[in-house]
Amino acid sequence: MFDRARILGFLIVAAWPAAAWPTAAQSQTLVPPVAVDLVEASWPEAEPIAGRGMVEVLTRLAIDATGVVTDVEILGSAGALFDEAARAALLASRFEPALRDGAPIAARIELRFVFRAPAPPPEPEPEPEAAAPSPVVVPPAVDDGP
Repeated sequence: MFDRARILGFLIVAAWPAAAWPTAAQSQTLVPPVAVDLVEASWPEAEPIAGRGMVEVLTRLAIDATGVVTDVEILGSAGALFDEAARAALLASRFEPALRDGAPIAARIELRFVFRAPAPPPEPEPEPEAAAPSPVVVPPAVDDGP
């Protein structure tokens, strides 16, 4: 005995128009968003630098069909100050939108935002030592005689 659900499922699949099944020629081409103007963020002043070469914040961006970042989700935190600096920089960044078959579409991507520790300020050059005053040489008195 056949199960009615199986028969109905077979009939639906068999009746589905062949044009609805994508062929190799109909497959969609997807292109991810590309950063056009990725705004950099400075190392937060209140964060210590010692012993930290770089810090990463893992994010998920929502980018609309015009390339505007509409949302930044923090997936891997580096601390509140780094997270907020990364969020602000990414919201100010601009992307070429993702494309599906050449048409712009909204997309979500993961992006690792990297902060590099600033180089320590150069040590000030030592001031030249003040030269000792030159001794005043007084020529010996010349006696012209009588």
